[in-house]
Amino acid sequence: MSGYGSMRGYTLGNVAALALIFGCQQLSDDVEISGNVSWNGKPMPSGMIVLQPENPRQAPAGGKIVDGQFRLRTKPGKMRVEIDAVRKTNERDPDTGTLLGEMYVPARYNRETTLLIKVTRDGKKHFEFPLSE
Repeated sequence: MSGYGSMRGYTLGNVAALALIFGCQQLSDDVEISGNVSWNGKPMPSGMIVLQPENPRQAPAGGKIVDGQFRLRTKPGKMRVEIDAVRKTNERDPDTGTLLGEMYVPARYNRETTLLIKVTRDGKKHFEFPLSE
């Protein structure tokens, strides 16, 4: 019996080690990418960028755009790029009096995007998105 118990402990230890190794490998599959987003020739002050994978089993990745720059981690693959931003207006909410914002990036750059990239482990890691009205 003592042999069975030690064999069982060894097997469970191996399973735990394999799970740890493969779990860490899952994290290392992510690729860090960065880039610039401009609006009418100037760095976009702030916004959001979302990568929608072509593979439906892969989760989207997203990040903030700050002073025209973004950096995020994603799995490799072909991606649709969605970019959106809000800017302040002089209009106020009639109920609360707070300033309202407006989404100003055209649909062709977000919900109807035609922007596509391919993320690979060994390929391009920096992307440029010059947007205009």
